[in-house]
Amino acid sequence: MKDSLRGHLRHWTRLLRDTAYRRRTMEHRRLDKLPPYTHTTTTLLGRPFEIVDAPSFLSMHGAIWEREIYRFRPDREKPLILDGGANVGLSVYFFKQNYPGCSVVAFEPDDALFKVLDRNIRRAGFQGVELVPRAIWTEA
Repeated sequence: MKDSLRGHLRHWTRLLRDTAYRRRTMEHRRLDKLPPYTHTTTTLLGRPFEIVDAPSFLSMHGAIWEREIYRFRPDREKPLILDGGANVGLSVYFFKQNYPGCSVVAFEPDDALFKVLDRNIRRAGFQGVELVPRAIWTEA
C-alpha cells in the first residue's frame, strides 16, 4: 500500500475514533478558511485563545506545537526564558505547558498584539510570566 494511501486511512480512522483529533481537525479547517487579519478565538490549544490572524497563527502553531521548535532540555528545574517577540502568546503557552516551573519574560512591541497577548496570558492564569511592551534591540 502506498504511503499516501496509508496516511489517508490513518487520518480517517482517527477522525472516526478520536473525538479530540476530530475537534482539532475541524478547528484547523475553520481557521484555514478565515481571511487574513480576521480577529477570532480558537480552541486549538484546548481552551479559548484569542488570535488576530489565522494564517500566521496556523504557521506558528505548526512550528511551535507540532514541530516543537522551542523544545529544549533545561539544565535546571525552573529555567528563565526570554521570549523576544511573543506575538499573541502561543510560545508562552508552549513554555508554560512544557516547563511549568519556568519563568518567562515575554517582549512584544506592537501595541495591538500586546493587548491580545496580555488578555491570553491573564485568561490562562499562568504564574511566573512577565509581559513587557517593548522590543529587544540596541536602540529605540
